[in-house]
Amino acid sequence: MLRLDLVAGLTVSLVSLPLSMAFAAAAGLGPDVGLVSAIVAGAVAALLGGSELNITGPAGSLIGVLAGVLIANDIGGYQDVLALGIIGGAILIVSGLSGLGKLVRFVPLPVIMGFTGGIGVIIFVSQLEDALGLPKLAKSPSFLENVSSIAGALDTVTLAAITVTLMTIGFIEGIGRFIPKAFAPLLGIVAAATVAWVFGLDVLTLEDKYGAIPRSLPTPAIPALDMDQILRLLPAAFTMAALCALESLLSASASDAIAGKRHNSNAELVGCGLANMASPLFGGIPTCGAIARTTLNARSGAQTRLAGVFNALALLLIMLFMAPIVGQVPTAALAGLLILIAIKMVDIQAYRRLQVHHHWTDFTMMAATLVATVL
Repeated sequence: MLRLDLVAGLTVSLVSLPLSMAFAAAAGLGPDVGLVSAIVAGAVAALLGGSELNITGPAGSLIGVLAGVLIANDIGGYQDVLALGIIGGAILIVSGLSGLGKLVRFVPLPVIMGFTGGIGVIIFVSQLEDALGLPKLAKSPSFLENVSSIAGALDTVTLAAITVTLMTIGFIEGIGRFIPKAFAPLLGIVAAATVAWVFGLDVLTLEDKYGAIPRSLPTPAIPALDMDQILRLLPAAFTMAALCALESLLSASASDAIAGKRHNSNAELVGCGLANMASPLFGGIPTCGAIARTTLNARSGAQTRLAGVFNALALLLIMLFMAPIVGQVPTAALAGLLILIAIKMVDIQAYRRLQVHHHWTDFTMMAATLVATVL
C-alpha cells in the first residue's frame, strides 16, 4: 500500500509542478509562490482533510479573485493575498464546523459551467502578454481595459515568444496522443524550452521575469492583519472560500467515484481551511482541491492520504535541487500551457448541448454567469 501511494504521489508531482507555477504566474505572482503553496497547503490538506485522495494546490478557479486583489492594491497586493488566504481559510473552517459542506451539491450545473468558462477567458487574456512577448503592461481591474491595453501593444509582438508558445501547445497536444495526457504538460514545456535553448531563441525566462527561484521554503511568518484590511477583503474572502469549497468537494467526489471511497464533506472544508491558513505563513497563495490532479492520483493507484504527502515532498525536493533549471523555463512556455487550459475550459460543445437539449433558462444562466465572471 505504501509503495502504491509513493508511486501515485510521485506521478502527480510531475503534473503539479507545471500547473502550480503556471497558475501562480497567471495570477500575477512568481512561480516559486505556486510551488510553495502546493507544498505547504498540499501536505496540510492531505493530512487533515476529509478526503483521502484529494490533491490540493493552486487552481485556475481562484485566478480571477487573486488577480483582482493584486490589481486593486498595486503596492500591497501581495500582502493582501496572504491575508485573503487566512481570512478565507477561517471562513472555510467555520463552514465545515457548521455542517455547510453538504450545501455545495445544490449549486446549479449551468452556474459552474459559466464560471469555469469565464475563468478560461480571463486566463487566456492574462497570458497574451507573455505569449506574444509584449513589454510589461499596466494591469487594470477592468477586463475591457486590459484587452485594450494588449491591443495597443500589438506592434511590439516578438516572433520568438509566439514560436515558443505555439511549440508548447503543439508539443503538449502531440505528446498527449501517445502517452497519458496528464504527463503531457511537463514534457511539452521541457521540449519547448529545450528547442528554445538549442536554437538560442531570445525569450524571457522565469528567472528573467521573477528572479531566481529560492532553493528552500521561506521562513514562516504571520502576515500582518488589521480590522480595516479584514473588512476590505471580506467580500473577496467569501468568494474565495465558496470557490475552494465547490472545487474541493467536486474533486473529492470525483476521486470517490474512481476509488470507491467516501469523503467527509465538512471535514474536507476544515482541512481546506487549515491548508489555506498555513500556506500564507510561508508566503503561499490560496489553494483548493484540484480535480485533474486528484483524478490522476486516484487512477495512479493511491490508497491513502500519504499519496498527497508524497506529492508535496516530491515538489519540495524539486525546489531544493532543481530550482536553477526550473528558472530557465521560458515564460512563453507557461503561457502556452495556460492558453491551452483556458481554451479547454471554454467548452463550446457543452454550451451547445445545454442550448439544444435543456430549457433556455439553463443556457441563459450559464451565459450570464460567464459574462459576469469576465466583466
